Amino acid sequence: MVMRITGNSSGLDIDKIVKDLMNVERLPQTKLKQKKLSIDYQTELYREINTKMSALRETLNNMRYSSSMTGMKATSSSGAVSTTVNDVSATGPKTITVSQLASTAKMSSSALSAQDLVGSAITVPVQITKGVNDKFVLTINGTAKVVTLAEGTYNSIDGNGNADDLRTHLEKAVKDLFGSNVPIQFETDGDSLKLTPKTSLGSKPQIIINNFNGQPNALGFANGQSYYVNLNTPMGSSPGAEETVTINGKVIKYKSDMTIREFMSAVNTSTANVNLTYDQISNTFKFESRLTGETAKISLESDSGSMLAALGFSIGAESAGINAEYVIDGVAGTSTTNNFNKDGIGYKLNQVTTSEVTIKVDRDSDAIVDKLKKFVEVYNDLMDLVNTRLTEKKDRGFLPLTDDQKSQLSDREIEQWEARSRLGLLNGSSILKNIKSDMRQVFSKVFDGVPGGYNTLASIGLTTTEYIQGVSSSVNGRIQLDETKLRDAINSNPDAVNKLLTTNNGIESYDGMAVSLFKHLDDLSGRVVDKAGRGTGGTFDSGSLLGKQVFDLNKKILGMDALLEKREKMYYKRFSAMDQSISKSNAQMNWLTAQMQSGS
Repeated sequence: MVMRITGNSSGLDIDKIVKDLMNVERLPQTKLKQKKLSIDYQTELYREINTKMSALRETLNNMRYSSSMTGMKATSSSGAVSTTVNDVSATGPKTITVSQLASTAKMSSSALSAQDLVGSAITVPVQITKGVNDKFVLTINGTAKVVTLAEGTYNSIDGNGNADDLRTHLEKAVKDLFGSNVPIQFETDGDSLKLTPKTSLGSKPQIIINNFNGQPNALGFANGQSYYVNLNTPMGSSPGAEETVTINGKVIKYKSDMTIREFMSAVNTSTANVNLTYDQISNTFKFESRLTGETAKISLESDSGSMLAALGFSIGAESAGINAEYVIDGVAGTSTTNNFNKDGIGYKLNQVTTSEVTIKVDRDSDAIVDKLKKFVEVYNDLMDLVNTRLTEKKDRGFLPLTDDQKSQLSDREIEQWEARSRLGLLNGSSILKNIKSDMRQVFSKVFDGVPGGYNTLASIGLTTTEYIQGVSSSVNGRIQLDETKLRDAINSNPDAVNKLLTTNNGIESYDGMAVSLFKHLDDLSGRVVDKAGRGTGGTFDSGSLLGKQVFDLNKKILGMDALLEKREKMYYKRFSAMDQSISKSNAQMNWLTAQMQSGS
């Protein structure tokens, strides 16, 4: 730290002099900081453009598939069947009946026996000691709470209501935590405590007891003892051997001492295409295939251990799914799934029908018009910003503010200054010019493969604004939509409109408008990322061109800090020497004056 001196001998304000000198010394670093801030602002402005491009890209993504721009709609007369239009041009009704839905293969284990919650025999008196065996964890239907018993000696467990009765106090401690309506009957079975679940909402609750400082042992219950199957209890107590189970021809490895939940996870993440679940209400395990239809299956082929048998399944058991069965316009058909396409219409079978369902296919110009209106809005939003950034003039009197400069201004002044210091930073940007020109080219393109009369965007009412001499170029590149002309085109030839917008065969001249612009945006967005990086705001990205410049400037700025600190110390050292010299000179003058006065 630099030692400050006040210039007592010289009478100079040395701190102010050094500060002024250092302000001059810091000018080169200040310029570097302002340059770095200017690049940060450019980064933000480019990323703002990219955000607008992403919005347009998302809009185009909802347009570039032919199924979304057919100009047709299919309406079902019943919720039993849902429909969409994929590639159909003819209007008119269709009928469908559904006699069977496609289903998965399913297999359920035999019902497992509920485990009575009866502890081992207890010998009274039972001593409960605080911090030793006074707590245990009780879980009821997934809600776990720590039960605390009062310290003391309990001389009975038969529920006689006395203060020293263990069963009575256990019931009170549990009800204090879970409420008086806790679904548990507190009983005894000979010399043992017994917790009997009560039926609640049609089923009995899952109850689990776990050790917590040894208490369950004092009550006679084992750690992890439960009423239903406890999925988290290890199947074995000692390190288990590696076993295998084969389901649908896929070998799945497991350890004989893993928990049931771990075994279920091993099955469910395997390639056997089945899910294994536990149903607490029926106290059974269930297999279900992930696929539907007659090709979906469950085949329990082997188990080198005993896990499947422990869960209530038999080796060799098999199950298969079934196909959906339907009749469309009098022609019977089947499907392995409840979702399928037929004759350009997408069907989703929701339930078996009791009568014919009518599917009405009509023109739907509104869907295309609404999507193109949204496209025009988002496209013009992007082009307005591009034009603004390309044409705004740089205000050279407003360089970016450093932290030292901000400290001398109000928040409002800083906001206004920074707004002006951002002006014109992208003026003339080649990237923005490319965005403007590449996008505009699509609107003057003749689209191959589309019937004549519909092979330009102008033919369906999409045109760019006309350039007018003297009018601000900030509106150049905007597009406008003639809705009447678009609706006429859709009603006259929806297939041609669809091709004009969505054709995608890999040949540029054939690509539809939505497809072509989407591809251009991918390329243009990549150029912006190369320039300014990903992310938002001025987040540093050293992989981008501007990010590398910021990285290099930061190194230079940091490198100058040590030099400036050294220079400041040098100034203070010199002024200190000057002040000391003046002090000595003053002392000598004072001595001479005193000598002359004494001699006279």
